[in-house]
Amino acid sequence: LFILCLALASPAMSQFVPDPALRMVDLPPRTSEPITVQVDFYLLDVTAVNGSEESFNAALYFNFSWKDPRMAFDAAAFGADRVLFAGDKSQDQLQDMWSPEIYAANLVGDGTVNEPLLTIFSDGRVTYEARVTGTFKTPMQL
Repeated sequence: LFILCLALASPAMSQFVPDPALRMVDLPPRTSEPITVQVDFYLLDVTAVNGSEESFNAALYFNFSWKDPRMAFDAAAFGADRVLFAGDKSQDQLQDMWSPEIYAANLVGDGTVNEPLLTIFSDGRVTYEARVTGTFKTPMQL
């Protein structure tokens, strides 16, 4: 029904500035294991189905999480154990750091991203969540 593609690619409450000596858009440092990205996906609503065009309109919720040790910071010195970036600020921050390239391969057009939230935790964990609405194409046997 949905084709979600996750690819590795290079490209707030308070001002968060990671170590400028690190090139944050490169992949996190190599370890013996691949970079694990957890994906939670929820189908919230299907608002229309078009059998002749083999498409449907839907609202989805995505939550992605991964760990990048370069994003870790001293929570005591910062005054909080996490930094929140909401709305457009989440997109701006994602452009300045490594994140998995995420797209729905069967989304028609751009879709609409609603309520995006990027959270960076003091231990380097990163979560990105958003609600997406759009039109999707898939083969149907109605």
